[in-house]
Amino acid sequence: MTSLNDDGVKIGQIYSNLVDIMFAIVISQGFVFFSSGNGIFTWISKGDTISVIDTFSIYAIVIGSWIRYHAIMQKFPREGNARFIVDILLMLLYYIGFVEVGFPLRTALILFFIFSLYALWSMLRVREYPESKDDPWTLGFLKNSLFSVVGAAVVISGFAGRYYSVWYSKEIVPLLGAVIVLTYTIRPFKRPGKKTPTD
Repeated sequence: MTSLNDDGVKIGQIYSNLVDIMFAIVISQGFVFFSSGNGIFTWISKGDTISVIDTFSIYAIVIGSWIRYHAIMQKFPREGNARFIVDILLMLLYYIGFVEVGFPLRTALILFFIFSLYALWSMLRVREYPESKDDPWTLGFLKNSLFSVVGAAVVISGFAGRYYSVWYSKEIVPLLGAVIVLTYTIRPFKRPGKKTPTD
């Protein structure tokens, strides 16, 4: 007879397979938007740097998320229902991120929600696997929360600059978002094999 724990592992594998399918759908839709009549060639011809930067940010966060997800699932394959729901919400945000390319404040807000869900995902993972607390691939609850706070600051500065500053530039918000995303994405790869406290 199969134990309850074994059933949990099997369900976790099903969840992981479904998340892979959703990742593929999101990335493929991103390519559709990117190559459409209102895509990369239109942006270049119009000098639309905001759309180019936003697209870079969304692709970087999605691909980085896929790599980190599989790195952590190789170590801790069982995923609970709550964490799977967070995965679905993240996929929805990734998709909306591609749709909202070219709208810097909306994209910045989406990035804030993504980082907030990363923090929740990390907290749920530690509840399922206490030994995963110091795993470097998902940075942990505290560091993800810090990125959420920074993302919120970018959104607030964008709104404030848009309505109250004569020096406001539309490129500032997407550039800040891209820097945050790039910093977040490359951080787990800086010192492979070394663990740093994250919570």
